[in-house]
Amino acid sequence: MRVLFLDHARTVISGAQFRLLDLVESLPSHGVTPIVACDPTSPLSLRLSSLGVEQLPVLFPDLHSNGTVRRLSRNMANLPLTVGQLCRAIKKTGADAVHVNTLLPRLPGATAARLCARPVVWHVRDFVVQPRWQQLYRAVARLVRRVITVSDACRAEFPGHPRMRTIYNGLDLKRYGGQDADRAATRWELGVDGDTIVVGLVGLLTAWKGHEVFLDAARDLTVKSQRPIAFVIAGGEPDENSSRQMILERHATLLGIRNRIRFTGFRDDVPRFLSALDILVVPSLRPDPLPGSVLEAMASARPVVASRIGGIPEMIEDGNTGFLVEPGNGMALADRLAKLVDDPALRERMGKAGRAVVETKFSLDSCIRSLLEVYRGL
Repeated sequence: MRVLFLDHARTVISGAQFRLLDLVESLPSHGVTPIVACDPTSPLSLRLSSLGVEQLPVLFPDLHSNGTVRRLSRNMANLPLTVGQLCRAIKKTGADAVHVNTLLPRLPGATAARLCARPVVWHVRDFVVQPRWQQLYRAVARLVRRVITVSDACRAEFPGHPRMRTIYNGLDLKRYGGQDADRAATRWELGVDGDTIVVGLVGLLTAWKGHEVFLDAARDLTVKSQRPIAFVIAGGEPDENSSRQMILERHATLLGIRNRIRFTGFRDDVPRFLSALDILVVPSLRPDPLPGSVLEAMASARPVVASRIGGIPEMIEDGNTGFLVEPGNGMALADRLAKLVDDPALRERMGKAGRAVVETKFSLDSCIRSLLEVYRGL
């Protein structure tokens, strides 16, 4: 079976693209040949090339842009051109099905697949914030052969859809649970000694990820605990014009904790980076579909303190594999972190419990098996 994947990543890649890379690397051994239509200048394209995956150059119009009416109109005008490109791509590659991996290709992907009489799968890895787009996607989803959501929280955005299935993202567990040598080397790179508790946040520096809440909690935690603590923020800017890191640095300075905060920028060695952490924080302010950083921390046997929002409660059992707090509540976040900072036995117990959950519920093998069932059903 030949499957054409569609992904709109341009200047940065995040969880959706990392999960796509896992899929296209594993599917050939199961009789599925992946082809990916994406921006040929993107970091995603470079990684696909290193894996030897066939690619087609396609630029998907940004229909969700917050720009001017003229820009939105121009993007809408480009929609038929993109559909034409995809129709030619389907015929050229002999694709048996179209698999839409991210948000922006949903409309052109569904349209092209229908015109070419090919089944299409929408992989819903995100929430649509704007109500007008929610209504449109719900309507178009009725024309889609199958909708896969990464969490039941995402699935709730398509009430009453007859052909939906939740398939949790999976991880290749061999990559996680770094050795002591990795932990020591990475902590040395971060300038952290062996006795310091390292609390980290991993993800793009977008405002809704809650970095300011993390910094507020860091300030409170330094008062609550007498232990030496370092706070690390790993993640790149959401786009080339962003100045989020500068904003966060100023916020940390105003809180009087700038000397405790380390910014690493984008990391392409997340498993190794997580080995240096003692606790991961995911303080999302709006629904997070199924954040990969939570799964990766659990796979690394690290406890997680995260917002009780979106798909996160489907990943973390409060009090067992980590703690859940209300979004935006820095005081509650600091309180849960203090419990973990002061109790190494609790950190170890929660970390082991988290690893066990990933092994049974979020493995890559399980994800691939479920996806193959969907493909066979097409």
